[in-house]
Amino acid sequence: MPQVTAARAVPPGTKKYAEDDRWSYVAVAPGMRTAAVLERNLPVPRIGLLDLASGQVKRWIPVDRPVAGVEFSTDGRKLIATTYSKNPDRRVKIEGSEGWDAPFMESDRTGFHVIDVASGSSSWAGVEVGGGAHNPDVFLNSRQDFAFTRDGRLAWSGMPTEPGEKFYDFTGKEVPAPALERYRDWSVDAGVSPDGQLVAGQFAGRKWKTSSFVLDARTGKQREVRGQQLLAWADGDSLVAWDIGRDGNEFHQRLVLVTIGGEKTIPLSDFRSPKDNTKGRWEPVFAER
Repeated sequence: MPQVTAARAVPPGTKKYAEDDRWSYVAVAPGMRTAAVLERNLPVPRIGLLDLASGQVKRWIPVDRPVAGVEFSTDGRKLIATTYSKNPDRRVKIEGSEGWDAPFMESDRTGFHVIDVASGSSSWAGVEVGGGAHNPDVFLNSRQDFAFTRDGRLAWSGMPTEPGEKFYDFTGKEVPAPALERYRDWSVDAGVSPDGQLVAGQFAGRKWKTSSFVLDARTGKQREVRGQQLLAWADGDSLVAWDIGRDGNEFHQRLVLVTIGGEKTIPLSDFRSPKDNTKGRWEPVFAER
């Protein structure tokens, strides 16, 4: 889920986008009636539950350790909120760099809250970051949020070094990967299919110029599907993906619908700007119906 500079939604009945610059982070609940929102100056001491029809915060959930990322479980009953001691999206001047970048090999992540949405009650688990000056071969990105596994029973987080992902129970204890999530790749947003049988994989580029792998969740066997980057499952055999235009520019992307075994893509949006650093460049946010 991306950090946002302004959220845009279509209020029911208006058919027009309305901009809302109050939030730095937005996660939409299954059913698309409510969003969990974080205010601007991360990390923050509370999570808002935003009514997407009215644009009003229905309720605030306070947390005793500040958070900078939040995600719903697939049933919408729980939230997992990643805690940080500093803003993970801050930019710093790094020696040898021409601009301002995210802190390299540095993480201020401290753990995660598991929150019951209905009651607002929560538990917190501290998770040791690892890496840093004492163990430079193991490190996290400055933002490396937690999420729920597909069944909502565990927390998991990616990491840019081997093994790529780690799984935890809700006390923060590391546990083995669930059988149907062992091939999950943290850098691929689509994750596990709704029926748990398939896992979205990385870029392939074999059969087509832009394509990606889809893996059997049990065996790891790969199939190729169109699409530059798999973002979300539409159903058990179709996904929403980024794909590029004829100019071949990897940043000149539009949303498309791709189907396993299909030869064509169905456009779902116009193209984004061909420059990655364009001001106001939009990012989609997905939720299950």
